[in-house]
Amino acid sequence: MDSIAIYSPLQGKTMPLSKIADQRFSKEHFGPGVVVLPRKNYVYAPFDGVLVSVAENRHGLWFRSREGIELLVHVGLDTVFLNGECFSTMVEPGTSVSCGQAVLEFDRKQIRRKGFSTATPIVITNSGLPGRLHITKRRYVSPETMLMYISCS
Repeated sequence: MDSIAIYSPLQGKTMPLSKIADQRFSKEHFGPGVVVLPRKNYVYAPFDGVLVSVAENRHGLWFRSREGIELLVHVGLDTVFLNGECFSTMVEPGTSVSCGQAVLEFDRKQIRRKGFSTATPIVITNSGLPGRLHITKRRYVSPETMLMYISCS
């Protein structure tokens, strides 16, 4: 295996984790990654694998790739306080997913109207990666865009 590809789970504009106000993400407490400012209302599976878990308030999704990479997609900042409002899951936890498959719908305009940021951290949560992590330099991404990859050679 030369590399493990992680595709963007959102369509939108990228920015470094270090630029967001939430220190848990900006200081990489959950792991390394990137932020996407969404332009559409869907989260897509970033690789073939399993949707391991969905937060009770549906704002956070955890995926595991076939290679064992664990990825958190946290839609918005402090959106846990919406208590699930503005979020609708399309796939049940424990379900196998295919790269690019829609798994969550959210209302980004309503989230912003309620005073929350839609900046979405996307982080690798398991340590001990089998290689070096590379994050895209692209400013705009879509589910067809490789967001990150792990070089294993």
